[in-house]
Amino acid sequence: MNTLKDLAELAGISSSYVDKTGKTQVTNDEVRKFFLKAMKIKAESQADIDESVKELSVIDVLPKVMAFFDNETIRFNIKKEGKFEIVLTDEDNKEVWSGKCDGFEDVIIQNLPIGYFDVVVKGGDEVFDSMLIHAPEMCYLPEFIKNNEHLYGVSLMLYALKSDNSIGIGDFGDLAEIVKLTAENGGDAVGINPLGV
Repeated sequence: MNTLKDLAELAGISSSYVDKTGKTQVTNDEVRKFFLKAMKIKAESQADIDESVKELSVIDVLPKVMAFFDNETIRFNIKKEGKFEIVLTDEDNKEVWSGKCDGFEDVIIQNLPIGYFDVVVKGGDEVFDSMLIHAPEMCYLPEFIKNNEHLYGVSLMLYALKSDNSIGIGDFGDLAEIVKLTAENGGDAVGINPLGV
């Protein structure tokens, strides 16, 4: 008999996670049901759970998405017997890697740049595809954060600024004035919302 936790984990819903404070939080059945319903996976009864587990347990030849951090080995295999050709293309549709392998044999890719890649696998008349994401383990940290230096500044919505010289719809003259005032008062940064250009 399958449990709701089994189904949730099979669907990619973790049983626990580490929050921003570093504390481990455990999910419960109410949370699992909420996300399973949002994913349109039936889980209202034991029969639903068993049927959904059966459907999700069908092994894909290649996962739809494969994600790796830059400190991990990029390793995957094709879950099917046969001989296959693999081609990776980047976001500009430029081929960045190609190779051949047998089914169930580990494919290891080295020196792949950070980015998103389309993976196309051909074997006989069959073609399978996937997306490979190669991401940094950690986002960029400016030197002042690495060095634990303290800064201060202001954060604002440019479209909300209004002055005697503007009508408050995102005037860059107002932004220049805020930058000047912040710098004159020892501030280090002015953060603004993303601008649609």
